[in-house]
Amino acid sequence: RMSGQVRIRIRYKKYVTPWFDYLLFSKEEMNKILKNTDWEVKKFINGQYGMYIAIIEKRLKAEIIVT
Repeated sequence: RMSGQVRIRIRYKKYVTPWFDYLLFSKEEMNKILKNTDWEVKKFINGQYGMYIAIIEKRLKAEIIVT
């Protein structure tokens, strides 16, 4: 398991989700994790108490056209 990785599920009245992994890490750690991948942070939305939402997008790959 990664540092900051937790396994949770949501319960509401009679509804229960399957278990899923959830990662908790800093913005710097997120940028480091995404480095050298096809993904990048498009925007961070800051919340209260150091919480944030990250919008990530797949990087566009440049196409080389040979004629």
